Amino acid sequence: VTTAPRRLRALALARIALLARADVCGAFAMLMPLSPELPRLPEAARLELQVTAALVFSWPDGRFIDVGRANAYLAGAERLLPRLGTPDLRVLLLIARFTLALLQEEPERVVEALTRATELEPALASPVHRTLVHEAGAEAALQAGRSAVAARGFQRVLDGGGLALSRVRALGQLAAAAILD
Repeated sequence: VTTAPRRLRALALARIALLARADVCGAFAMLMPLSPELPRLPEAARLELQVTAALVFSWPDGRFIDVGRANAYLAGAERLLPRLGTPDLRVLLLIARFTLALLQEEPERVVEALTRATELEPALASPVHRTLVHEAGAEAALQAGRSAVAARGFQRVLDGGGLALSRVRALGQLAAAAILD
């Protein structure tokens, strides 16, 4: 296996670790050895690395969250998006933006990122990415105090989610809501 496919495989595995298992440590461990190579990578690989790094550094578990680094990777990826971006990559960047805005309690930016992600949903190739958009919508409704809308959104994720971890989180949210009722 040549170096380029190996790098892309590492990036894919890092994204799987993060999105499918919430293993931010594993994603970070796979991603960081590639970071020094960023300027020398082909543009497509550079975009993949920046998208994955933006997700890692915006992940809400607190271990690796770094708003400055996340924004730097977001900016780098967004420079490449006009030439190389797919709806799926765009939505992953919007999920990173959404998460940062949610954590920083910036409701206008939450709405903006979610609106743009929702607009991309029909063009998404990945059911995993569609699930992330649905989960983000439910989370935004919950944060805005719209519990009935949030419950419907989490039920939608639970019923048709393409990502087991999202279904687990949705089930947890629905169970918490049932306890509070």
